[in-house]
Amino acid sequence: MSDDVLRVLVVDDEPKICELLQALLTKEGYLVETVLDGPAALIKLGGVKYDLVLSDLKMPGMDGFELARRVKGIDDEMPLVVITGYATIDTAIQALRQGVDDYVTKPFKVEELRKVVARVLAKARLAMENRRLMAQLEGANAELRRHREALRMKVRLANESLRSANRALRQRIQELEMLREVGTCTAYEFDLDRLLGTCARLVAEELGARRASIILREDDWLTVRGCYGGEPDRLLGIRKRLGEGVAGEVARTCKPVLVQDIASDPRFCQHADRGYVTASLVCAPIIYKKLNLGVICVTDKHSGRPF
Repeated sequence: MSDDVLRVLVVDDEPKICELLQALLTKEGYLVETVLDGPAALIKLGGVKYDLVLSDLKMPGMDGFELARRVKGIDDEMPLVVITGYATIDTAIQALRQGVDDYVTKPFKVEELRKVVARVLAKARLAMENRRLMAQLEGANAELRRHREALRMKVRLANESLRSANRALRQRIQELEMLREVGTCTAYEFDLDRLLGTCARLVAEELGARRASIILREDDWLTVRGCYGGEPDRLLGIRKRLGEGVAGEVARTCKPVLVQDIASDPRFCQHADRGYVTASLVCAPIIYKKLNLGVICVTDKHSGRPF
């Protein structure tokens, strides 16, 4: 519907009726065009946007009911008013079924025609305004949903970042507590093997493991100098060549190794019968000021789960 002058299309097979309706509606401020039959009206509607169609009901060829049906097929929101000289209940029901908004009986009174046209146009404008407001509301709701989703995402990322920071903080606190314990032991322990055994115990307890060992490097040899769990008396002093087994490989490459299942690990499966309670272990190099001092190995978590 246009925002300035409203356009009305009059359809009647009697030219004089067309002229009369055009004069009356033009006086009311509408821009009025007329045609003499339904097919001509459909051609007009295919090229121009009208705000109202005012049609006679009884016309040869295509009557007002058929025209109403065809018009609604083109634009189901087009306001329609029919003029009939045979106003009955059946006529009114049929007109409503075809989407007609109102009707005027012949011979019509000017005031009645004016009121019907004004009422139908006002109703159509109200419906259009409601649709416009609903579209705006839907757009606003969609925008609100986008903002809500963006806010939810920001909150989720912020929470994840906070949890990550808390995990890092807890890990750092645990590291500092371990260093404090090691430092305390160092201050009062002058035997290196017992000190390394204590350090192995602290590491095992921190990782929830049954066994840990500290193996120091001496040229191309590795010697177990600190041990916790297992059989310390048997393990202490055992020597291996650099590159032999998991500890020897870590000492040779200075790269930590995490083994989920030693029996299925092609690098170390030949060592799977070394008495591991569980099949998972972790081994890391001990490096101080770029010096390769040895390795620390931790095995057999109390939970039985892999490292």
